[in-house]
Amino acid sequence: MEIELRLYEELNDHLPVGKRTFARTVRTGATPASVLRSLGVPVELVDLLLVNGESAELGHPLADGDRVTAYPVFESLDLGRTSRLPGRPLRQLRFAVDGDLPALAGALKDRGYPVRCPGDRGDARRLVQEGWILISRSRELIDAAGGGRAYRVRSGGLAGQLDEIVRRFQLDLTP
Repeated sequence: MEIELRLYEELNDHLPVGKRTFARTVRTGATPASVLRSLGVPVELVDLLLVNGESAELGHPLADGDRVTAYPVFESLDLGRTSRLPGRPLRQLRFAVDGDLPALAGALKDRGYPVRCPGDRGDARRLVQEGWILISRSRELIDAAGGGRAYRVRSGGLAGQLDEIVRRFQLDLTP
């Protein structure tokens, strides 16, 4: 049987470039979890799953022609012109920044964000489980940390990295 699959945001990091919406032949009895795992997408990264536009569980049995859409954990929310409650942040962000990004860790710390640098893969996994957002260039470290709340930086320089972080998490980085 054949399904249509669409992944969003960092879930696409686990797919070949250019694969965003595509058809996939699956066996009878397949579930979204089995399909995502077969593509190398950690199911722990999925926060919202739709099958034919309706909310579904990872174990939902798929049928021929189903449209499966997967979204990651939402770390940002564009409220546009909607008013925010005064004096209350929407969330408190804490960053676990890979040791390979010391300038980025320093820049975030200088701007008042809590920053930790995981010492190894186990430490990174523990921090993610505690709600810290892992930032790394390494897909392997993000995968080893169990996915979850993580962002893979693509830029090489600090200015580009800060720009990515500002856009991804809707930060105000004014010192």
